[in-house]
Amino acid sequence: MNKDEVALAMKWQKAPDVAKHAGFCSLGESDEAYFEVKLDR
Repeated sequence: MNKDEVALAMKWQKAPDVAKHAGFCSLGESDEAYFEVKLDR
């Protein structure tokens, strides 16, 4: 893989954690929640 492909793969590995943080940051003290993620093309 070239450098650009490696960088993109690293972003995809981090994406679930970034999405989880974005979803939970405004929930306050809630212990659990359900999220549905849809990708736009």
